[in-house]
Amino acid sequence: MPNPRRSCETCRTHKLKCLWAGENESSCVRCTKKGQPCIKPEILQPRKRSSKNIDRSLTWTQPLLYNGKTASQASGSESSRELAERVKHLEELLAELQGAKSSSSNPSNLSSTGRSHASDTTSPDAALRGSTVQQNTAGPVTTQNVPLQDAAAEDDLFLESLGEQFSLAGPTSFAVVDETPLDQYQMSVDDLTSTAIAFAQEASMIRGRCYLPPADDAYALLMEFLSDFNSKVPLIAPQHIYAHMRHCYSRGDAPRLSWMLTYLTLGIAHRLRAMSLFSGLDDMTQADWYLNQSLVKLPSLLIQEPSLELVQALLAVSVLLQTSSRSRRAALFVSNAMHMLQALGYHDGQTLQGNVLRQKEQQYVFWIAFQMDTDMSLATMRQSAQSRSEIAVALPNEHDTDWWAGTSAPIATEPDGRFNLFTLYTSLALIQAEALENLFSVQSRSYPLSVLQSNLQAILLQLQAWRRRSVVFGAEVQELYISMYRSDIVHLIVLEATYFRTLYQLHAVSVLGTFGTKWDVFSGDSLRALAALDMTSCVADARRLLSLSALVAGANISTTW
Repeated sequence: MPNPRRSCETCRTHKLKCLWAGENESSCVRCTKKGQPCIKPEILQPRKRSSKNIDRSLTWTQPLLYNGKTASQASGSESSRELAERVKHLEELLAELQGAKSSSSNPSNLSSTGRSHASDTTSPDAALRGSTVQQNTAGPVTTQNVPLQDAAAEDDLFLESLGEQFSLAGPTSFAVVDETPLDQYQMSVDDLTSTAIAFAQEASMIRGRCYLPPADDAYALLMEFLSDFNSKVPLIAPQHIYAHMRHCYSRGDAPRLSWMLTYLTLGIAHRLRAMSLFSGLDDMTQADWYLNQSLVKLPSLLIQEPSLELVQALLAVSVLLQTSSRSRRAALFVSNAMHMLQALGYHDGQTLQGNVLRQKEQQYVFWIAFQMDTDMSLATMRQSAQSRSEIAVALPNEHDTDWWAGTSAPIATEPDGRFNLFTLYTSLALIQAEALENLFSVQSRSYPLSVLQSNLQAILLQLQAWRRRSVVFGAEVQELYISMYRSDIVHLIVLEATYFRTLYQLHAVSVLGTFGTKWDVFSGDSLRALAALDMTSCVADARRLLSLSALVAGANISTTW
């Protein structure tokens, strides 16, 4: 510990070592860097006390014995007894404080408006009561230019009182230029209380490390996102996400959509890293933290005009939700994304704007939304937001050699051992959409059983043709393990699982005779009923999926999907 008598006032106050560049210097190194005066106290020699003043000094220093500062100089059983009583009193006070803290954090004592949006049964608007203040204020500040952190400046003021649980240090709040009284921007007591409870619950559940990682870490996460996810699911062009992240790192007044896309990209990257052998203890926690921060800011963005960036943000939120404990909520965001794409007119293929890269990005985003919406609709037996007959967008090219999307994974032992996972996803989604329209729609309930069986056989033949069109489905599992990247194997397992679920669902509906009804074939009752029936037509595909899934537990593959 530094000697306080040889340190300047600044170093002595902060208990830091006071370093001097030379004996003739007038300021220490720390004060020189901070540009502040360096005040060094005079070193005084301690004077000798006379024996006649000892009794008087003990009299005025007696209160210090109770504080424990000079307890070592106390003598006699009376002083020790008083010190023990004071320590016991402090322990009782700490116990009472701990009990009050635990009772205040008990969820049973919280109001319904203060529940966190992390619960599946709670509306996210309940935790955002404080952010609605901004919508009631008029001014020239537009929603396109307001930073993500500035969209809820009142929430940021409250986050500072939560300590280091959130560790959120966003840009400074924007100045109000319309000279509106400051009181109109303040939160009410009820809003502040409900927001406090919601953020306190969320802070105790999800502890974020920082609001943005260092630039080197962000670059590594961006590379993982582009290579492991975006190359197979081309959600956003690399040039565009790089521009968004650079804007957020270079300036604090980046648009809110730039902040949200940056957050979601980092969240997906953390989720991908958690699937690898290089995962850390906080990767899943950080992904959930970025997801929850995006959910907090999303309601104010939904009232904007539809745009490609907003659709990309909704789809990214859905991807993060699918890989979390709230996967059932992902379908809502995908449906909203599809409706926004319809408002933009991307489904007819005639309103695509911009250069070639921008048009290709718009096509990719439409097909990603269509894939996700169709797959979720078939799993829940509901109609999708986009009809298959109303699509006029060009299909993704199977032999596309674009460096950022449609990348083909090679199979070394096949003469034409290349395949496009994104094209396979899109063609499978079209077959699923046909099954929804011809077998599970409201109109199909009036079809005769012979027509339904004929439609079913036609769809099964399309699935077989889809299966034969690519060499990846006929390759051996060990061959795939040797020749493919580990992230590509994970995407292939997801594709195989989607195909098998579709095939099993069609056969189960045929055996049970539940066409046109919302019957969950994966429920416990359905599985028990199907176990006693003939389902041998799915055995070969089930074994194929199990053999691929066995690779997940390999030496260098892990997954949470």
